[in-house]
Amino acid sequence: MKTLVVILSVILVGNLVAGWFYTKTKDVEVTYLLPEGLEGCVSVHFFREGKPELEIVDDELLIPVPESGTLFTSSPSSVITNLGWHMEKAFYVNKKGERTQEIDPEKFANGAMISSDSPFSEKFILSFDGPSDLCQ
Repeated sequence: MKTLVVILSVILVGNLVAGWFYTKTKDVEVTYLLPEGLEGCVSVHFFREGKPELEIVDDELLIPVPESGTLFTSSPSSVITNLGWHMEKAFYVNKKGERTQEIDPEKFANGAMISSDSPFSEKFILSFDGPSDLCQ
């Protein structure tokens, strides 16, 4: 009887771990949507009350960057960090929000999550000027 309980426990724990792993590695890509012609530093500021949440649509976490290059969202930074290893894409969009051109991934190679003691200070910065340009 003890052996049966141990075997069932191992199977249950194995299934829970496999389910957790599958959920964490789901194929969600981060997709930046930039106004046509926008270059330079982009920043996403998290935990901003009253601002729209980031959305996952068709396995894409959409980051709609405004013309200012600074996006404020009520979403926590974990919306990105909990994805773990993930792919990133970027597109220029027209005034209607339609994708017009994919941006070469080498053009946005440098990004960083920045935070101080408060979650309200958390922001993600990313340069769209190529790998040699770092945002501050």
